[in-house]
Amino acid sequence: MRTAIVAIALVGLICLGSSALANSDTRLVMHGIETAFGVCEIADPCEPGPPTVDVPVGSTIAAYLLIHSHQSVAGVQTAFEWGQWVFLFGLWDCQVGQVSGVTPAPPGGPTAGTIATAFDVITGPGSGIIGRMHLVATTPGCINQVLSSYPFGNHVVDDQAWVTEIWVDYWGSICAGSGQGMNTCGPSSTPVEPSTWGGIKAQYN
Repeated sequence: MRTAIVAIALVGLICLGSSALANSDTRLVMHGIETAFGVCEIADPCEPGPPTVDVPVGSTIAAYLLIHSHQSVAGVQTAFEWGQWVFLFGLWDCQVGQVSGVTPAPPGGPTAGTIATAFDVITGPGSGIIGRMHLVATTPGCINQVLSSYPFGNHVVDDQAWVTEIWVDYWGSICAGSGQGMNTCGPSSTPVEPSTWGGIKAQYN
């Protein structure tokens, strides 16, 4: 039975509450592979890990977005910025039933760089591949996740349409020439509580 839940960019009503605790440790992992075309079928970069978060300057990469340490996820929203790197194209088709409301495009950032996508429910353990962007790392720098300007910021949606915001320390990145890429596969050190409606609404007032 198809259980895809459309992400916040696709629908106007999302529930917030205690059910969000199920995904409170979810990580938005990034993993870089040097290739001109990245396929969906790759080994889980978190098991045993670690993901590739540092790539050579000048390389052409597929920058994968994955979720990790989740329990039940049917939608993801986050945003990317990539500085002077050249964005080639993105593909968001790695999950069954996947549909996207918005997808990253130049110049990136909180609005143009947002991915809001939904799919049939995926559960842990193990990572879930959400999609990938293809870029040329033309200069030293990074592809980072930033807070999406769309409602609820960076979050996942579960099979009951509950939203869980993702803590900034759980946003992965890939860098070239600096050794500063962020591996977010690791175990939790700080618990993350789901936000109240009032708290989330206040971010956009």
